[in-house]
Amino acid sequence: LCRFCKSKVESPEHALLECTCVSSLELTNLRDTFRAKLFCNSPKLQNLHQRLTSENFLKAVIYSQPNIALVAKSAYDVLEIFYAVPVIRP
Repeated sequence: LCRFCKSKVESPEHALLECTCVSSLELTNLRDTFRAKLFCNSPKLQNLHQRLTSENFLKAVIYSQPNIALVAKSAYDVLEIFYAVPVIRP
């Protein structure tokens, strides 16, 4: 389970794109900033975001050459937040 929302499986796409945990405003702000920059850099991805699963959207974002640095920075920042909280072990 996700260590923040405790309702979904913690996966890369969940951590980077989906987690709606209200207890981590920092995570929500990072995601909002990431999406704003991403859609500004690559407007076509905004349409894909609405049509694809999170897994396939993350693949499309990763494969988008102009966004590699943005994705890497976002992934690093999100993982720093996740690593600061212990993993849930059932």
